[in-house]
Amino acid sequence: MVLLSSIENPVLIWFAIGFVFIMLEFLIPGVFVLFFGLGAWLVALICLFYIPALNAQLIIFLISSIVLLIVLRRSLKHLFNPGAESADFQTLEDEFTGHTATVSQDIQPPHSGKVEFKGTDWEAQSDVPVIKGTQVRILSRESIRLKVTPN
Repeated sequence: MVLLSSIENPVLIWFAIGFVFIMLEFLIPGVFVLFFGLGAWLVALICLFYIPALNAQLIIFLISSIVLLIVLRRSLKHLFNPGAESADFQTLEDEFTGHTATVSQDIQPPHSGKVEFKGTDWEAQSDVPVIKGTQVRILSRESIRLKVTPN
């Protein structure tokens, strides 16, 4: 009887659900599931002092999880993986910026042309006209378009 009553205890149930969600966070990347674990623990805390109906518990769980997700995700993501987004972007920029490419299709401003860089043709823009076969230096990358200048 004691075991049965503890299994039916909503505080323990919500605590266990929260624990499972938090453990899943270690398996699923992205700092997402953590907030559902925190929402479940919030419901467990509420049930410790007052046990609302199951529907109310579920509503509290969903609303608190979503609010925590919206409010805390960005700051916690940076806490768990500091500088990851900026480092990835910087590495990508460094892969292009300052390198040399060859014009494979004339660039006539304001229209784009094409340059070959690392065996792939890229759309490119320049402030001055550049003819096919000219070596250019990559100044920057804007989405899938490279900004170039003649060497």
